[in-house]
Amino acid sequence: MNIICIFIIFAAATITQSLRATDDVPICTCLPDITSAEVTNTFLKAMHGDSEAMIQLSGYAMSDPTNHTKIIWLKKLSDFGNVTAKYNLAFFYQYNAKPPDFERAMELYRELAKKGDGDGMRALAEMYQDGTGVERSTNSAIQWYEKAAWTGKIYCMEVAANRLCDQKQWERAYVWARVAAWLCTGKARYTGPDLTNLVQNLSPNTVTALNRRAERVSWKIPVLDYTYWF
Repeated sequence: MNIICIFIIFAAATITQSLRATDDVPICTCLPDITSAEVTNTFLKAMHGDSEAMIQLSGYAMSDPTNHTKIIWLKKLSDFGNVTAKYNLAFFYQYNAKPPDFERAMELYRELAKKGDGDGMRALAEMYQDGTGVERSTNSAIQWYEKAAWTGKIYCMEVAANRLCDQKQWERAYVWARVAAWLCTGKARYTGPDLTNLVQNLSPNTVTALNRRAERVSWKIPVLDYTYWF
């Protein structure tokens, strides 16, 4: 048994050295105790492409956003197509990397958005809205907020409506505000534009037609996400 344990530890150490030599992010000293049988087994599974094991390893140091070990496994998970890992890696490049790598963050967010991920779309909207790593563009921000809204992001419906009101695009603003208000009823706090004030910019007939449009939109919205980002 002792010989087997020694072999496992030696193999894990060898793989660790290989990662140091091949990955552009070094393994840091905060890697969990490699002599632990459970961690060693998880480490070896991850090296053989087990995505669940990669998730476990990347989660060991979640309280430390700059933990290099976590970033290594997030990269590998992202390469495997794990959506959550790709988003977390993009978040790291945008907010925690020193210096921030906005270009890489946006590249990853775009990859997510192309696959229909609402969080990736929302992140792109915010980057365009704030001019983070890209020329500020309210129109591009609104477009991405609306795309995210179609994935069921209630918050994005509300932000899109608010930004559209700023541009006095009352009809588009009303539709998203109306949909968000309906979907929030009894479930979440509505933070979009005040509908009572908004209808003052529209004729009664237009409001009736827009209510029908909003109803059709609400039917097409998939599973709803009431997560709020502040």
